[in-house]
Amino acid sequence: MKVHLIKKQTLEDFAHQHSGSKTFLEDWKEKLKLAKNNYRMICKYLFGAKQVHVFVCWMGTHAEYDKICKQGSQYTINLY
Repeated sequence: MKVHLIKKQTLEDFAHQHSGSKTFLEDWKEKLKLAKNNYRMICKYLFGAKQVHVFVCWMGTHAEYDKICKQGSQYTINLY
């Protein structure tokens, strides 16, 4: 399955404003193009002044994710 990056312009604008990020963002976009996306992950982010904390709340297959979505719990799940 192909990754569809929404609002690529946001990344490009950021890279223009922060030239040190350009190489990293280009590398990241290339990795997205190659991703097979066999699994889903639900994360929560906490943006601090100097760090971003990523909390993995759930991981599973597409089928498992579809079940969670049918239950309407994809926004409240916190298993990890």
